[in-house]
Amino acid sequence: MVNTIRADFYRLFHSKGFYVTQIILIAVVVLSVLTEGLVTVGSFSETLHSLQEQANQAQWSGANTVVAMSTMASFLIYFSLPIFIMTIGFDLSRKTLKNLVTSGVSRGKFFFSKYVVFLFMVLMQFVFYYGTLFITASLKSGVGTFGPDYFENLFRALIMQFISVQGIFAFGLLVLFLTFSNISAVLTVVLLPIFISLMSAIYSKVEVFRYLSFQGNIDAAWINVPDNYWLKVAVTCLVVIILCSTVSLASFRKRDI
Repeated sequence: MVNTIRADFYRLFHSKGFYVTQIILIAVVVLSVLTEGLVTVGSFSETLHSLQEQANQAQWSGANTVVAMSTMASFLIYFSLPIFIMTIGFDLSRKTLKNLVTSGVSRGKFFFSKYVVFLFMVLMQFVFYYGTLFITASLKSGVGTFGPDYFENLFRALIMQFISVQGIFAFGLLVLFLTFSNISAVLTVVLLPIFISLMSAIYSKVEVFRYLSFQGNIDAAWINVPDNYWLKVAVTCLVVIILCSTVSLASFRKRDI
């Protein structure tokens, strides 16, 4: 399993697609900081709108920019899609899976090694995103001041954003191992948040749709919400990740290759 992980990292770090993805991510972040522009692709609540308005009115120092651009962190979903294809989907789409299995790599080790690499690389996307925006903003307008509960909110936001991203990709993982189709998995990751937002608007009294609103929760992760809302979101995401991963692995083990 360790050798499989090392091989995946080696291949990924020698892939032009990986570096193109990182360059575009950094370019988007730098441009957003320099132009002080915020865009959100998640559900746009009044609270989130208010937070963005406060951020636009404040000086874009390093500390304030982290808060401001946490409201558009759902863009990391789309920058994680190429990573998803280049890690988990690579051998499935290239029809090289059978070679790995016949060479002694069990299906369980294959599954978990790919997933570990993907988890690590998504974590790196967060490091690149927040690291780039903080450094750029600090050079432009200074570091700024960290208010009360700043680091507590930052820690909560990062945790919620990371597991929400994994919640979305858990469905993509399930579709990928059920169909062995990268296109189907990508469409699932892209279209699922839209579908959930639509269901949440239609059935506004069904609370589970709020907890499953991965994209909206990513952008709103800095906002303090009462009634243990973020704890419920975290539990929902973890349940989705565990269930989808379990079904994916079970399906993979029974599938003829």
